[in-house]
Amino acid sequence: MNAIPQTHSGHHATGSSNAGICGNGRHGPDGADVLPQLLSKTTVCKLLDNVTPKHVENLVRSGRMPEPSYLGRSPRWNRTELLNWIHSGCPVLDAQKLDNWNAEQAVRKAAAEQRSNKGKAGSSSGRRSSGEGSSGKGTIARSRER
Repeated sequence: MNAIPQTHSGHHATGSSNAGICGNGRHGPDGADVLPQLLSKTTVCKLLDNVTPKHVENLVRSGRMPEPSYLGRSPRWNRTELLNWIHSGCPVLDAQKLDNWNAEQAVRKAAAEQRSNKGKAGSSSGRRSSGEGSSGKGTIARSRER
């Protein structure tokens, strides 16, 4: 596959103007930036039309994107594998992982809604009215006296 991925605006993702996607200073014979064989998360974010690093992590965790290899703690994606995935329309790579991800997200959403509903139901019971308790003014006055 020799096709170069394009962004939504129709420009080539590898770019031929300014620093391009990698900003690594490597240029091919036509002056276009050349992507290294192993791509950093920052480069992958740019290649995927400037998505956030967290979005890339979520795509990997949910089985919707190729998994990276790690150099120490740094994730690196194989350029050929990633470009092939993009050219094939970004298909889901691991349906089981996606099912698990969706179930996990449903549980998190239900828990957040439950917390939100508890906060609404008990919001007035835990508060003091303006006439109850100390206003805090005495503490400030005492600290000035010392």
